Amino acid sequence: MRTFSMMAAALLACSIPAAAQAQVVKTDTTNAPLYFGGFPSIAVPFYVTTAGNYTLTQSGAFDMLLLLYTDFVDPADMNTNLLAGDDLGDVGVSETVIVPLLTNQQYIALLGGYSDIDFGETTLTFAGPDSVTLGALAGAIPEPATWAMMIGGFALAGAGLRRRATTVRFA
Repeated sequence: MRTFSMMAAALLACSIPAAAQAQVVKTDTTNAPLYFGGFPSIAVPFYVTTAGNYTLTQSGAFDMLLLLYTDFVDPADMNTNLLAGDDLGDVGVSETVIVPLLTNQQYIALLGGYSDIDFGETTLTFAGPDSVTLGALAGAIPEPATWAMMIGGFALAGAGLRRRATTVRFA
């Protein structure tokens, strides 16, 4: 009986996924690139390997702004690719975004202040079903059919160039 209960406990432990540890990124927006019409901000690119709901929390000692984008940030139009954002807090209040994230998708968390006097040290915390990977998502590898089409195209172009008759005339 004791062996059975130990095996059942082991199977149960294997079937329940463990929650990922929260990841913390510490940055400083002082002298950072300017977005939002001149407010210092830090762009943190990342992607996830497990789809699910993730919580992003920015904390610091100033009035913060946390925006989440897909693919890229367009400084000329800050609403392009905007997925979520939070600026409901005040000075020293954390900004939090809870959003479902997908695999094979590049995300960018934009951390900044609400005005040109709001800058300094800030912390971004990621929490979700799995850890996030900081940095750019690697390009996709083409499928075999794509490779075959590309090689076939090169072969046809090469055959066409080889068949072209060339005549050389000297004056």
